[in-house]
Amino acid sequence: MNSIGEFQCSLDLNLLVLRLLRSLLRARPIHKNRVHEQFPKSPADKYGMTRPRPVFAGDTIHIQRRTRDGRFFLVPHRETLQLVKYAYAVAANKFKLKIHALCVMSTHVHVIATDPLAQHPDFTASAHRIIALGLKEMYGIEGSVWRGGGVSVQRLVGRDAIIESLAYVRLNPVAAGCVGTERAYPGVYGADDRDPLAETAETIARPACFGEESVLPDEAVFRLTQPPLVVEELGKEKAAREIAEAVERHRKDAQNQRKTAKRRFFGMKRVLATDIWTRSGELKRTRLNPTYKGVIARAIQLAHQTYQAFLYAYQLAMGAFKEGQRDTVFPAGTYRMRLLGCEVARTSAFLEAEKRKVNKAEAKKSARRWLAGSTPNQKSA
Repeated sequence: MNSIGEFQCSLDLNLLVLRLLRSLLRARPIHKNRVHEQFPKSPADKYGMTRPRPVFAGDTIHIQRRTRDGRFFLVPHRETLQLVKYAYAVAANKFKLKIHALCVMSTHVHVIATDPLAQHPDFTASAHRIIALGLKEMYGIEGSVWRGGGVSVQRLVGRDAIIESLAYVRLNPVAAGCVGTERAYPGVYGADDRDPLAETAETIARPACFGEESVLPDEAVFRLTQPPLVVEELGKEKAAREIAEAVERHRKDAQNQRKTAKRRFFGMKRVLATDIWTRSGELKRTRLNPTYKGVIARAIQLAHQTYQAFLYAYQLAMGAFKEGQRDTVFPAGTYRMRLLGCEVARTSAFLEAEKRKVNKAEAKKSARRWLAGSTPNQKSA
């Protein structure tokens, strides 16, 4: 009996050691060569936090969301477009975002918006939940509607990035081969080169799929507004001209690429006839998930510096907070801890410097481009 007891005790001890080793392995520091390494190093690294993303008030952002497995859940039928516009209208009215452009593709959506109060995480969560609930009711979809991994949000750094992103979103249906001109596509709104700064307000009734007992508003106003940074820096006349030129350039590029590949456009009849359970081809993806987008190299460099400064300040603040310093002030751009009641700085010296220097660099770039007659190429990081 003693030998049996000793054996049982030894077995329990071995199991305990294995559990301890497993927990240590799970908490091991991230290897320096991995993409998601925490950078820069700070006292907060020992807690193994995931890399935070700043949410700055006043940013103009590019929001993208894709459907699960690339399913064609968002084929732009009239009812689907009503649902999407209603969802974004409800969320924008609640969280005070200003929408500048929207494109509803069969497998994904694009939104360009300005976030005055730094609330776009709540905006996207609310809008995409309404869209998902509506699509489930309309098509009997089981499981998730959206692709895992959450929504993609990129800061648009500088007016050039905003202009290029507006044109990109506007011409997405042409670049995807759906139609020969975006004007034939029903699911694109804003940045029309015929009147780039047009502001519209459309009252959207609550879709019938929600039923009469729904707690959602009976109607919501879907508004398209002018991008404030572009208009502020260029003035209305020049802003409208540059947006129109960018849209025209993107249109020609998309049409020429299709022509060079000797491929015809699908046409709206074929687009609308597509079954929602169709799957798109796999997209080529990188391990990086960009947090900002710029046109000129200087803008990208400055945005990277702002992001590094935010990370370092945030990790220091979180380290102090977890050590018990509850009066810690988190850096501007902190989102989650702000919702939990922590104090957050109102301004960031790095962010203000970024805006000032990007504006100056873009002015120089614009002058050189005017003299050389060249056009910008959009980059992201």
